[in-house]
Amino acid sequence: MGQNKEEPEGPFIVEPKSFMAGWICWKGNRPVDRHEWSIYEKHSAPQEHELQDHGPYRDNEGWAPSLAIGAFSADTGTQVKFSTNSKSGCNAVRDLINEVRTRLLSGEASLPIIEFQSEEFTAQENTNYKPKLAVEAWASRESVAAYIDGSLSFNDLLDGVSVKKVKSKKK
Repeated sequence: MGQNKEEPEGPFIVEPKSFMAGWICWKGNRPVDRHEWSIYEKHSAPQEHELQDHGPYRDNEGWAPSLAIGAFSADTGTQVKFSTNSKSGCNAVRDLINEVRTRLLSGEASLPIIEFQSEEFTAQENTNYKPKLAVEAWASRESVAAYIDGSLSFNDLLDGVSVKKVKSKKK
């Protein structure tokens, strides 16, 4: 992933509250501008015609829609952000967002534990790679909190051991 085409060592726990949509402007094979917002705050999204013009542009340059997710390493706690504007990358992120939404609405565990992977494909006689967000397991927010505070092992988290919400005592 990224310029060096390396897959980060996982597993990673995805935070659904981090899901972002946006615009990225490409010029000279590099990003020159970016606007991002939470997918839960669509009202803050600028329209394409409101974005600054960085032209003139060559083919395949200019503003393009993007998607992003935030996650943290289950091993080290290191936070990462994965953003993409490629068609296959946006499809992978959109699929994950839709599955999280479906699981939230059905009351299932909705925090994905993923591995960042890539999948080789050929298009127009060129070999390329597309990102794959491989879900290893789904966890509840309470179970992830228990894993972080050390009261639940990673194996139990992967196995779906359920942790109940702790109700605060009223005084």
